[in-house]
Amino acid sequence: MKEVLNTIWRDYSVRKTISIDQAVRLREILLSMIGINVLIEPEGKYISKGFEIALKTGTTVYDALYIALAAEKNLPLITLDKKQAKASEDVGVKAIIPSV
Repeated sequence: MKEVLNTIWRDYSVRKTISIDQAVRLREILLSMIGINVLIEPEGKYISKGFEIALKTGTTVYDALYIALAAEKNLPLITLDKKQAKASEDVGVKAIIPSV
């Protein structure tokens, strides 16, 4: 959720590729999907495992939390971040880097 909202913010504030009205509308659409198409996992469940992964791989705790979530759910990590993908693979979690 926060990464998507940060991307919307960046597209408005930094890249100037969308208007403020578009940014607000995208936020509304995203928030309307919670519980329907989007499930929000509490980060607290993954803090210890994420910290361990960060220490082991040298990735940020922030990125390691997603790896810990994927590990817990027995799902691959889908990311465009090659460093995060390598860290994921280093701890035995399959990583997928989609072609864009």
